[in-house]
Amino acid sequence: MNKLSEIGQRPDLIVCDYRLPQGPTGVDAIEMLRDAFEIPALLISGDATSPQGDNGANGYKLLHKPVNAETFRAVLVDASVLQPKG
Repeated sequence: MNKLSEIGQRPDLIVCDYRLPQGPTGVDAIEMLRDAFEIPALLISGDATSPQGDNGANGYKLLHKPVNAETFRAVLVDASVLQPKG
């Protein structure tokens, strides 16, 4: 957060693992960043105990590992991060 404040920019997208090494979860990280920025988010997890399904009410999509490239791209397009070519 300090570095983002220093450079005066916001991220375009949050892609975060559910399990983080220092204690908080990816959900906590998303919420912290969203306190400062309006930003789309994607949560990825290989942890069977992580939340299940689409957390659309919280404004982020949850994908379980392994995530194939087509699914990942589709979620990015859905988050309006990438514009579909056509």
